Amino acid sequence: IRKDKREENLRKRRNIGKDYLSDSDSDEDIYCNIEQTISDIKGILHTDINDPKLETYVKQCRKLLAHDRYPPIQPVIEAKILPKIVEFLSFDDRPKLQFEATWVITNIASGTSSQTEVLLQTENLIPSLLRLFLSKNEDVREQAVWALGNIAGDSIDTRDMLLTAGAMHALLNLLNYTSKLDTLRHISWVISNLCRGKPQPNWELVSPALPSMAKLLNSDDNEIVIDICWAFSYLSDGDDDRIKAVVDTGICPRLVTLLSCDVVNIQVPALRTVGNIVSGNESHTQVILDHNPIPALSSLLLNLKKSIRKEACWVISNIAAGNPSQIQMVMPLFTNVVDLMNNDEPEVKQEALWAVANVTSEGTEKQIRYLVEELDCLPPMCSLLDSVDLKTVSVVLEALKNVLHLGKLDAERTNGTNDYVTIVEECGGVQLLEDLQNHDNATIYEMALKLLEKYFDVTEDNSDLIIMQPDSKFNQPSTYQF
Repeated sequence: IRKDKREENLRKRRNIGKDYLSDSDSDEDIYCNIEQTISDIKGILHTDINDPKLETYVKQCRKLLAHDRYPPIQPVIEAKILPKIVEFLSFDDRPKLQFEATWVITNIASGTSSQTEVLLQTENLIPSLLRLFLSKNEDVREQAVWALGNIAGDSIDTRDMLLTAGAMHALLNLLNYTSKLDTLRHISWVISNLCRGKPQPNWELVSPALPSMAKLLNSDDNEIVIDICWAFSYLSDGDDDRIKAVVDTGICPRLVTLLSCDVVNIQVPALRTVGNIVSGNESHTQVILDHNPIPALSSLLLNLKKSIRKEACWVISNIAAGNPSQIQMVMPLFTNVVDLMNNDEPEVKQEALWAVANVTSEGTEKQIRYLVEELDCLPPMCSLLDSVDLKTVSVVLEALKNVLHLGKLDAERTNGTNDYVTIVEECGGVQLLEDLQNHDNATIYEMALKLLEKYFDVTEDNSDLIIMQPDSKFNQPSTYQF
């Protein structure tokens, strides 16, 4: 039983704004002579604030940074115009200038971490951007959100700095009086960036977003749903208290519905969030099961994308770590799970193995017999004994111990033989167990030896193999805990 969690890279988005590049200015002139353009925009430093040329200089700078492939962010930084650009954010009576200045900041923040760090050293940057959330101009508000999103996506430190500065509260407040789709999309993306990353953000600073996130998850817009789904996946990745807070928002029915949508970019974070929830206690798992995710999971096991098949197996393995009645609800899925354990790629096989192993650990005798006798899970399970992944081999050994123990009990009840031992012998499992007597890891060696001695009449004294005790430096029992 385990919970396997993964992170995504922090994201940034540069505003190319091609719809703005069709005005009368010659964009080719700007891009073809960058040095001259940089020289021109330095006019920002000594132009009177009432001079109409000021907006022209800032617009040139914005266009330069909107270059599709090679935005000259560093030369713009070295022009030392950033303090002036930030100053323009306070010009409430000139929203066009505010907009262009905010756009410049957005694209500088889309650069490297070192470039973003220089930007953040500019006095009053963050307070000025947050203040723009109250602008009467929708485009200015949206661009300020975008700029903060890039800063939040730069690193854990910048994320935490924004949260401490009140960015989440400002975003949630902005949701109350904006209806523009693009702004809602950017708010959803920034919320996702503020929830992303490890170490995880301060729960007290991000959890107030949960009710608003739940509302956004019901949006008809795919971009919003994708980002909010990811945000929920980050916030549900934790202890039972975190999972409970997510479950209490009432999103579980929506999540189960999203598992069946035809947009892969929605399915993946929805599946991740469901997996996180069912990795919690049994009551959290039951909330998901009450909304019948079985048909969706059945389909996802057959998905063409390896990553989705793997994730679906992970979700099932977490459910299979629950109580027997919960395991019974997913038992119809194990025909495909065992097939994946037998025929899929190694990463998927490993996840499918975890699901089967959890049933052997937490399931009833009847459920284990179903896996062995009806689905023939032992041959593909034994084949994974030669895996190079130590944890995979350990999981197989633990599952075999559970299965063979049940076979022993059944044999004692009927005064017969252990049929499961016979299956392991016939599929070559004994040879693979004997091969593990030469394994470098002491824990693997000892687990395999105990099975051989208990069920297959093989001991260190009568084995045909030359059994070598592993070097003590590999003896790390604490590495594997079941």
